[in-house]
Amino acid sequence: MEEVILVPKPGIPKADLFVKHAEEDYGINRKELKTLRYEICLSYSTARLTVESDQVPQALRKKTSIKSGP
Repeated sequence: MEEVILVPKPGIPKADLFVKHAEEDYGINRKELKTLRYEICLSYSTARLTVESDQVPQALRKKTSIKSGP
């Protein structure tokens, strides 16, 4: 089974400690959440690839475009 695990970003002071406490207090990396995050990422990736496909009509791509960035 595929999973997405939350880990601290390197170079951020105290990030390891923050994630450690979030795991202990809130269970942010428990099995069901890791699996759910993977399923959401897979759905997003599939939607994005579909919308960006040349086989999807331009009007539909524009209507359903996924915005990236701010």
